[in-house]
Amino acid sequence: KPLLLLLNQAVFCLSTTRAFTCLSGFAQNRLPAQHLLDSVITKALKEKKNVFVSFSASWCGPCKDLKRGIYDVYNIQFFEKNYVVLELYGSEVGDKKINENAGANEIILKYDGDTSFLPYWMILNSKGIKLLDNYVKSEKNPGKRENIGFSYNPESAKKFLAAIKKTSKLTDAELQLIDERFRQLSRSIPED
Repeated sequence: KPLLLLLNQAVFCLSTTRAFTCLSGFAQNRLPAQHLLDSVITKALKEKKNVFVSFSASWCGPCKDLKRGIYDVYNIQFFEKNYVVLELYGSEVGDKKINENAGANEIILKYDGDTSFLPYWMILNSKGIKLLDNYVKSEKNPGKRENIGFSYNPESAKKFLAAIKKTSKLTDAELQLIDERFRQLSRSIPED
């Protein structure tokens, strides 16, 4: 049955314009993380793009906000124009452990991330070198790093958009549209 489900999903995905995103979004629940990362880095090299990788877990509310914002029908066009996007699952518990990408947590550690705080996201160049991640210099404690994670409040939104601006060719107008859409979608944002 799992093979039949995978084949049905593959047929559906191949009939859409976003076949790679669709297939990776489904298949990544069982494929090893390093295999998926190597695949998107190869794709990024061919397409002359950077790679946006997020690490998630089914129990993580901010992870769902990040995913909802990136894969949103409006925002995905901006992300796919500038990045090859990959979401990996790690840190699952109980019966959800089956959804993990084997080796996801090891990749986080390899790139100097922290597996105890999700979501972790990073942006790599097309050679697999980390350009930046969700750790920024702390304004309160110089010399320390602060994890902005993804609670889309005004302060972390500003830092997230600065990271996107630094690693993409998005215009200020496009970044503003992304910000507005994230604000509409995120359950973490207080009403203005």
